[in-house]
Amino acid sequence: MISHHIIRGCITIAVILLVLVFKDAAAQSFNVDVGGAYLGEAPDETFAAGGQAGYWNLLGSSDDPSETALRDLTGQLTAVTAISVRSTADLQGDLGRLFRGRADSEARLLGDYLVFLRELQFLGLDPGHYRVTVYAAGHAGEPYPGTVEARGVTTEAITLAGVYRTSTGLVDGSTHASAIVAVDDSGLLRILTDRANDHFLNGVQIELVPEPGMLGLVVVVGASFLCWRGRRVF
Repeated sequence: MISHHIIRGCITIAVILLVLVFKDAAAQSFNVDVGGAYLGEAPDETFAAGGQAGYWNLLGSSDDPSETALRDLTGQLTAVTAISVRSTADLQGDLGRLFRGRADSEARLLGDYLVFLRELQFLGLDPGHYRVTVYAAGHAGEPYPGTVEARGVTTEAITLAGVYRTSTGLVDGSTHASAIVAVDDSGLLRILTDRANDHFLNGVQIELVPEPGMLGLVVVVGASFLCWRGRRVF
């Protein structure tokens, strides 16, 4: 019979591994607010939008370089950079009229954009699978529908209706949508905007998804813990 000390030691090691895995996932996950013309501020760190809460990088000042170092969800500076590829000068669009003075995080995310942002590149990512959530919002009289491509070693088309209404707020499939894309050792993830909707983009979230083996480890840890607890009880 395996002793409780060995089981407890194995559980401890597994838990430590899990903590390291999810910590690494947070360090390879990013929130990016595209455009700073409306209020000039990124959303609050507690704002998850359609994805994950955490630090929001703001890309949009006319003084921003084309390549910007990104901070992860905890606000720590990383080696990952974002490169904006634009077909015009550093022009910005302001949708502040839709929000009528609102200064909440949703308005800060959706209230502005970069004009003719053809592509947003993320460089230096770890290999793996990433959940990519893109935002493109308009309103009932001025929608911005389109298809955004998330391209790594695999490519996924993300289609949005591009309609924003203050009464409903964020709506999956309308203001934002997601897809999972694989990134290889090149560390490159490209977000290609749609010419049909003037390359409109309000923001992007990318989240490193734990591999299936890690999810299996979660199950094993949980089962082992329950087994150990049961042995102690009986």
